[in-house]
Amino acid sequence: EEEEEEEESNPAADAAAEAGDVIVDGYDAALELMSGLEGGDDGELSDADVATLYEVAKQAKFLLPAELRASVDEYVAMSGRLQLNSFELTAARSTYDTRPTDAEEDTRRAEEKKKE
Repeated sequence: EEEEEEEESNPAADAAAEAGDVIVDGYDAALELMSGLEGGDDGELSDADVATLYEVAKQAKFLLPAELRASVDEYVAMSGRLQLNSFELTAARSTYDTRPTDAEEDTRRAEEKKKE
């Protein structure tokens, strides 16, 4: 029962559900990405980049409904995670993607040629 309550109180999942989007990993998985704010294993963004993220976060905070708002620091950290991990995010393939891979498509084409 506690797990159900935890899932229901996940603002990211709630917002995604309302928009019809799907979150494959939990919010905790996103929090494990490098944010670039602490250096070392956390990655490192320049001071100018961090300052820009703070300015954007201050403005973006007010675009969210009050029940989804968090601290500016939280927005900066999440923005840093998205920036530092964008290549991995864009290269990732959804586990729910129903499109065939290139190899699967090649196999399908080869099987169709055999039938001809």
